[in-house]
Parts: sequence; structure tokens; C-alpha cells
Amino acid sequence: MVSSREITPKEINSELKRIWADHKEGDRTPASLFNLVVHARHDRREAYIQKVVRNVIRRFPCRIIFVVETEPTTNDFIKTTVTDLKADETENSVFCEMITFEVTPNYRERIPFLIEPNLIPDLPVYLLWGDNPKVKDPLSFKLENLATRTIFDSEVTNTVVEFSHSILELQKAAKCEIADLNWARMEDWRQLFALTFNCKEQIECLTSAQSLSISFNNSESECFCHNQIQATYLQAWIATSLGWEFVSNKWEKGVPKYIYSHNQKNIEVSLIPGSHPDLHPGRILSVDITTCDQTTYAFTRKEGHPHVAMIHKASQAACELPTFHLLDREKSGRALVREIYHQGTSEHFNNVLNLIKNYTEGPTCHD
Repeated sequence: MVSSREITPKEINSELKRIWADHKEGDRTPASLFNLVVHARHDRREAYIQKVVRNVIRRFPCRIIFVVETEPTTNDFIKTTVTDLKADETENSVFCEMITFEVTPNYRERIPFLIEPNLIPDLPVYLLWGDNPKVKDPLSFKLENLATRTIFDSEVTNTVVEFSHSILELQKAAKCEIADLNWARMEDWRQLFALTFNCKEQIECLTSAQSLSISFNNSESECFCHNQIQATYLQAWIATSLGWEFVSNKWEKGVPKYIYSHNQKNIEVSLIPGSHPDLHPGRILSVDITTCDQTTYAFTRKEGHPHVAMIHKASQAACELPTFHLLDREKSGRALVREIYHQGTSEHFNNVLNLIKNYTEGPTCHD
């Protein structure tokens, strides 16, 4: 890494040339498949987002423009640095450039004018918006107009119900595709269900479910507190995919419970907090389903191998041998990579948001 120093925005090009010249002697060249614009607050999650971004470039080199909004101060400023980042620790011949702007609130209206001249032309622009998606935030709207795809993190919102309303409103005005990191984080479980219930008989069996319980990792973390979001997404995706009608939901000791209806029968859904030291907060731990004919499905993580899911099916007539499914290993940044290369705004994601917006609000992290 070439040492970075604070510069003015007009010195960015000359600083990039200096970095390129230093790397040319070592036979390294800059590489970018796309522009990644990141907006974050100067708070507890900034370091986490930095880690996510660094893990992205290990797989896909890109130009990163990282914007950090600070707390209000008596002296307003725009701090600018340019840094080179190696894709990995091997003798890779490429490196990436990261342009960082640290901006006080009174200068936030200048952010689009700092970003646009430094985008690499003719490459897609992906925006990771690390703040609560506010429908009337003019900065968010301006940056979304620059972006090919805007990726949010529902972790930063107050509640998932509020997040659903905000994203659905944004979609009416935004010209870009929209995604959420928590939606991508439970993609493995959606795939697992699609592979397990892959024929008409299996789908009919799932549709006739009597009860569904999902356990999620509720371990405490400085960067995560809305740990039930992925479990909420998963049960809402199952409900919308099977045509269940939402009846009501309630909160008992901070834990959500949902009632759906199908063919004049109710389905009870429970989200159960659990703990797993080897998994990130919010990850799905297990899913248990009981159908009307008392057939049961148990999806659990294998002990000692949390990236392996075991599926047990049992009925009154037989108990089948378990099957196994490989889940992605835990790594910050994988969800962002997935959403960068998805095409369009997921119809399933929209269906889930349209269901969740009808839920009763639950407690926030600070309640």
C-alpha cells in the first residue's frame, strides 16, 4: 500500500497518478470491474462497512468511493484521501483505488459533486447506502440517480416494518434497482427450501403446514441489534410463495408471532431467539415445520459444522434418513457481492416487503 495523505478534492487525479507510478515499478496495475460508492455514518458501523468493502475487492476489483458523514462540528470540513488496496495478500498483479471523503453535515449537499467526477466512465455504479433509507432525503435521491443499483442494509432502520414502507416508497421515485443485504444473507435458506420442496406433492405438503418455527442467532454484537430480520424475511417469503393470507401478529417478550390463513385453516409462525458463537448475529439457526397430517420437517445446522444444513423428514408412516445441504461459510461482504451481480429488483423481495408493511410494529433496539 502506498501511504495516503490528506489532500484537497482537486488533487485527486494527481494523487491517483502518483499511486499508479509507484505501482508501475512493481508491475502492478489498477483494475476495476465497476464503481462502488459507499455512504456511511461516522459511528459504530463504519468499521464494519469498511471490512465488508475490503472483502468485496478480494473477489471483484473495483474503484471505491467511500463517503463518511461526521457529527456536526463548529468547523465544517471535507477531508479527502486516496488509498490503494490490494485485492489479497498474494502477489496479485492488480490493485484497487479507494477515494475517501469525510464530510460534515453542512457540506453534505456537495457530496454528489465530489463523487460524480471521480466515477470511472462506462462502468456500472453500485451504491451501498449505509444509513436509514429516508424517502425525503435529497442526498439519497441524487446518489440513486447516479447508481445502477442501490443496496441498503435494513439493520440500520428502526424496524423492518418501517424499512418496508421506506423501500416501497423509494421504488416509486428511484430510477435504479434496489436490494437489501439482509435479503441476500438468507438466500441460502431460500435455495434450500426450493430444493427440498421441488415437486407438486412436496409443495402441497408445505402449503398445508399447521405450524412453522424459525430459530435465529440472537447473539449480542456492537454492529447488529435487529437480529430477527432475516427470520422475518424467510417466513414472509414462505407465506407469500404459498399464498398464505396474513391475519395478525403480536409480540410476546420481544419475540414476534404471526398468524396466517389458508383454506380456512390457521398457520402459526414463531420466531425464536437462539445463540451460536460461530455465526454472525441474525443468521438462521433452524426451521421446524409441522403439517396438518403431522408430517414434520426439521432443518438444523450440523453440530461442529455450522455451514452444513441437515434436513430430517418424519411422518406417522416413516422416518427418512437425513439429507445434507452445504450453506455458504460466514464471511462479511458475501451478501454485498451477491446483490451487486443480481439483475433487477427481486419480485420475491417486493412481495415480502408488501406483506411486512402490514405487520404491527415491534420494539426497536433502544426500547
